Amino acid sequence: MAVLRSIKLLIAALAVVGTAGESGDQLRSNVRSKVQVNDVDVGTITSYAQPKTLVDAAEEFIDFEVDLLKRRLQVTETTRCNTWCKLKESLGLTIIGLILICVAPCLMWKNEGRHVKELRRIDFCKNKAVVIDNSDLPNDDHTGDLVHFVGTVSVDDDTLDLNSGSLNISSPLTKALVIKRTCSIYQKFEQSAQQTKNDMIGAGQTTTTTFTIKEDWTPMGPQGALPHFPNDSNSRGIWDELVTESGPSDVTAAPAVKLPPNLPPQMAALLQQVDLSQSPHGISVSKSAHVGGFGLSSDIIMTEKAVFQSDWMQVPAELIPDHIE
Repeated sequence: MAVLRSIKLLIAALAVVGTAGESGDQLRSNVRSKVQVNDVDVGTITSYAQPKTLVDAAEEFIDFEVDLLKRRLQVTETTRCNTWCKLKESLGLTIIGLILICVAPCLMWKNEGRHVKELRRIDFCKNKAVVIDNSDLPNDDHTGDLVHFVGTVSVDDDTLDLNSGSLNISSPLTKALVIKRTCSIYQKFEQSAQQTKNDMIGAGQTTTTTFTIKEDWTPMGPQGALPHFPNDSNSRGIWDELVTESGPSDVTAAPAVKLPPNLPPQMAALLQQVDLSQSPHGISVSKSAHVGGFGLSSDIIMTEKAVFQSDWMQVPAELIPDHIE
């Protein structure tokens, strides 16, 4: 599409230049000089014709296309709230404030109670935990006890790859604890910006909301319709083919989390936590992970992400497939 658009721009620019040459429409440039006649400075203006260049014509065409695109990707709505409307809003906010005053002590009591429980758990761990000096030599006497040890996570010579399919890496990785695949799709997002203007007389207020379209990559999959832009829609591209090639998921997808509007796509994906167990994404955890003589289950590795998933490395490019068979 980018190459086709560039060709269109070049053809349009050539057409503009050709029209200007045939009609004789030329840009005029003036050169101002000063000469001295009989000890009097006299200013002279010399004019010459300069034809439009290919770059000038292309810039004019591009500016026209940009203005047209801005008009198409921008919608403005204006709402009016008079004095009576503002009074109702103020009354509603007052009622909400009174409710929060009544509920706040209960929430504070519950929060302090959780803090006390956490302190008790920490005190229990300090008093009951058994310190293991050498994690390579676990003792059967400590089976079922809370133990504390320090060591290095290892998977020995075990290899790791994703589920079989066209999207899987071409060769398993060695010494990998976790491997994941994240797929992104280029989509359109509707964003809004509000501008409020208060009335000079009374408490009325006029709010102008401008809706624009932003395009960006997102790992959240194909997005829905754009409510304020019925003529624009999101394309699914090859997303369905990627889901098919990566295979069905055995885990039920988690419900979507309601996020604040106007968030960047990548930030929204971070807050919503992309479900890597759903196709076409993928994740795999080594079953041979251990610290010394103590094994590490997949649940521990996936739960304690700050401990076991804080250092990521890119998979070598030669192992990543560049097409779907």
